[in-house]
Amino acid sequence: METSAFELLCEASQLCFADDEKADFMERLGSLIKFASVKNIDCDFNDEETVNSVSLGDLREDAALPSLPTEKLLANTEPLFNCFVIPKIME
Repeated sequence: METSAFELLCEASQLCFADDEKADFMERLGSLIKFASVKNIDCDFNDEETVNSVSLGDLREDAALPSLPTEKLLANTEPLFNCFVIPKIME
């Protein structure tokens, strides 16, 4: 992972690391990104093109898997205007 990309991610997520922590975290984050990557897809924005898209064939198949029951997932939510709102628990 490039240092500039890492610093942009830190700024966007409001994370702050000491200089000695950055290298280790960049390595770990890079390995997570590599693990989660499906294919090498060029997602850089090109303002010369009108459409920057990814072909459907380049994406992995979405498969539904069994998960938690809906009632359990919504247990801590509050209904509001036909939506479910998750209460803020951290500042």
